Parts: sequence; structure tokens; C-alpha cells
Amino acid sequence: MTETSEAKNHSRLFEMLGILRKHDVLRGFTPEKLCAVLVDLGPTYIKIGQLMSLRPDFLPKEYCDELSNLRDSLNPISFEEISSIITSELGKPLDELFSDIKKEPLGSASIAQVHSATLKTGERVVIKVQYRNILEKMQRDVKILKRAGKILQITAHIGRNVDFDSLVDELWNTILEELDFEKEADNLERFRKNQDSEPKVTSPRVFRDYSTKNVLTMEEISGTSFNELIKKKREDVDLRELSIRLAENYCKQAIDDRFFHADPHPGNIILSGDQIAWIDMGAMGEVSDVFSSALSEAILAIFEDDMYKMTDAILLCCETNENVDRTAMARQVSAMMRRYGIQNFEEMDTSKLFEDIIALLKKNDIKVPSELAVFARSVIIFEGTLSSLNAGVDLVQVLKDYYKKKTIRDFSVKETVENTGRQLVTNAKKLMNLPAEVENVMHLVEDGDLTVHVENSESEEMRKESAKRNFTLALSIIAAACFLTSGLFSSLSNASVVFGLPLPSFILLVAGSLLLLLVLIRIYKK
Repeated sequence: MTETSEAKNHSRLFEMLGILRKHDVLRGFTPEKLCAVLVDLGPTYIKIGQLMSLRPDFLPKEYCDELSNLRDSLNPISFEEISSIITSELGKPLDELFSDIKKEPLGSASIAQVHSATLKTGERVVIKVQYRNILEKMQRDVKILKRAGKILQITAHIGRNVDFDSLVDELWNTILEELDFEKEADNLERFRKNQDSEPKVTSPRVFRDYSTKNVLTMEEISGTSFNELIKKKREDVDLRELSIRLAENYCKQAIDDRFFHADPHPGNIILSGDQIAWIDMGAMGEVSDVFSSALSEAILAIFEDDMYKMTDAILLCCETNENVDRTAMARQVSAMMRRYGIQNFEEMDTSKLFEDIIALLKKNDIKVPSELAVFARSVIIFEGTLSSLNAGVDLVQVLKDYYKKKTIRDFSVKETVENTGRQLVTNAKKLMNLPAEVENVMHLVEDGDLTVHVENSESEEMRKESAKRNFTLALSIIAAACFLTSGLFSSLSNASVVFGLPLPSFILLVAGSLLLLLVLIRIYKK
């Protein structure tokens, strides 16, 4: 490190210490004080605060809620500086690139400034320009933050069981991604492609020839932001219909696309004509195959009030060790699920549910996966957006209806039979683990920690639900057998022919079709 760099670091450190002293941080933080400190510390810390708001596994809910209000609106830099950066990045003067560019910025944030312009070809665009040397400045701040990590870990209520250095490294990697506008361009194009089948959903188009790692040129989408819709009710907008469409699209992102907006607050959504336009793709969440399967199982477990399925779903997406007491954890999951209850799932507090799941993982010394934390916070933010539209639309109810439609849309006899085989293998594995589970129960009895809850009505209800599922599965297997046998009989040459098929083949085909129809009806009713 050069003497100049060291001097800058010392100067910045003294500046930061002065800010911390001003806010009397040694007496501890409140959520409001933490936000005020981050604002005074500048762009790096505002960005860290925004990212921390997406991590309820590290900070208490009240801190995450307050940090989510951090919207970095800074004093703009001069247009001459912006012009110099664009020219340097794109290799041409502004008058050769644009027929018009507005000198007044649309916004000034922690890492970039945004201007509207018109290309020579006539398209209206928005140009996001990254500040010069912002990477070096943020890197310096993060190094200082890591030096002061132990003090902040105690005073900011992050928790002593959290590896602060690893947390800062993870946040820094996220910042590096947001500083790479080529990555954001990739996000925009991927998201836009995912919405090809949705005529009423869109996102900005990227102009690659006018974009670099530090400059991002996107289509300008005109319309009314959801912030404005919330403040001023438009008589020509059916908010309930719009809210349902918005929630269904969010479910599509999370469940089908496995690529969702990580910060879906009202300022990042625009109503453009009759289209919902999603903007600002710097922060996106991605769901792995394993996490997607776990999420589906968890949702079904809630609807079916199945604590064992919920326990398996939670553990599926986490890195666990052999010391995890599954029996004790299942008991904790059961207690958690009883607090919500299957009968009133429409009124479920999703943010409290995720908070309880994360607390449960911490209690069992299980590391909370970052994708679970990001997904949880995204859902909580989106639920707040839905609630602020005040249209009486509930995300959990939309999610249930979405799963119904998805089940019918994705139904496959072949997959049903294959899933049955997988379930048999899973059950066999569980049977092999039975002695260990019994041993855990015996330990609970010896320690006096075993509690038995007898709820006849719920047990009877669960028994009936289980019987219904088994019957539907049996019908599916019989239907599959009918179709397969029908195919085998289709080659008979000495039988009567009906609609071009031998009679036995035709009868089996009709029987299989009727059984399949019955299965679909039962699934839809469920």
C-alpha cells in the first residue's frame, strides 16, 4: 500500500470515527440510529444497509424493516463529469451517440447517476452512469469496516454466533455484482425472456451497443410507478385485478422461473398502459433446483398441516450435520405450525412465518442458506407492496390458487408413477433410520422432555386427508395401467374395431381417460 493510500485510509477512518462519536454508538444502536449513521457514513454504507435489510437471518426484523427504507438519494455530480464518463466508456462524443440527453438527472444513488436521452435512431432510453473510482472508494470503506468489525458486531446486535468477516465478504461480493453493469444487463435480458409468455408483463430492453461495465443504457418505460398508484388512486385502474396479476407474476418468478426480483418495493414497479413493468435488476434472487423442491414441499406441508413434510423441506435446503436431532426439530416445527393452523392460512403472517423458520434453524445450530434469507426478505417486501395497494389481495391465497393451476398444467401420469417410485425409496430410507429416531424419542422420555399432544379432531382430519391422497394416487396408477395396456392391445388384428382401434384397446383407453378426468377433478377440488 502506498503512503498516499495509507493517508487516505487514516483520513477516512478519522472521519468515520467522528460520525460514530456524533451518534454516540457506544451506547448501542436503535434501528433509527443505525440508519442515520449509515446515511452520514456515505454511499458504501447506505448500500450495505440496503443489502442487510434483505438478510433477516443476521439482523432482527425491526432493523431489517427500518433499513429497507434506505433509499439512497444523493446530491448529483456535474453533467460535465457524467458526459466525460460516457464519452470515455463508449468511445464517442455525446452528439454522435444521442440526438438529445437531459442534463438534469432522473436520480442520483450510491453508485450511479441516471439520465434520460434519445438515441439517434429515435428510441427513448435511460442511461445509468457509474461514478468514477467508486469501486476503490467502496473497497477502502469495506477494509476499514472489517477492522472495526468486532465492535460493530456487539453494538449493532448482529449476534456473537455470526461470522462478521464472512458476512462482510458476502455483502462485498453482492456489491461487486451490482457494480458490474454487464451483470445487470444479463439480469434484465434473462428476466425479459422469462416474461415472453406474459403479454401484460415487461421490463426494460437493454441496448448493448451503448452499454459497458460502467454504463448501462436501457429502454425508457413510461407510465405510473406503483408508489404513485398507492398515493393517488386512479379511477381507470382496477387495483384488485392489478394486484392479482402482480401476485401471480411474482409466484411465476419464484416458482417457475426460479429467478425473482429481490427488492420488489413499489418504486421498482411501473404500470405502463395495461402492462406491469419491473425495473432495477441490480438485486435479483435465484432459486436452485434443491431449494425449489424444498419450497414446493414446504408450501404443500402448510396446506396439508404435515409437520414431518415441513421438517424434511426445511432440512432439504440447509447444510446439516449428523448431530441434528430430527425428532426434536419435528416437535418444534409442529409447535410452530400449530400457531398458524391450516384452517386460516389466508390470514397467515408470512413475515412471522419466515422469522420463525429462521429462528428455528438458529436454535438447532443450522446455518441459514443465503438463498432462503434473500427469498424470505423478498417475499416480505412484496407482501408489503401488495398490502399497500389496499385491494384485499392476499399473497398466500394467490399462491394456493397458483399451485392448483400449476398442478393441473404440469400433470403427467408418467411423472406421477415415477414420483410414487421415488416416494417408496424415500420411505424405505426413513424406515432404515427408524431405530435412530426411536432412540431419540427414548432420550426425550428419559430426560422428561417428551410432550404428547392429543387432538382427535385434527388427527381424524389428517387421516381422512391421507386416505383421499392415497385414493387419488391409486386412481392415477390404474389410469396409467389402462393407457399402457390399451397400447399393447392396439396391435390385435382379430378383434372388432371402434374408431380405428381394436375393441379391448378402445375400452381401456376410455376407462383410462375417465379415471384421468376423475383424478384431475379431485386435484382441482383439493
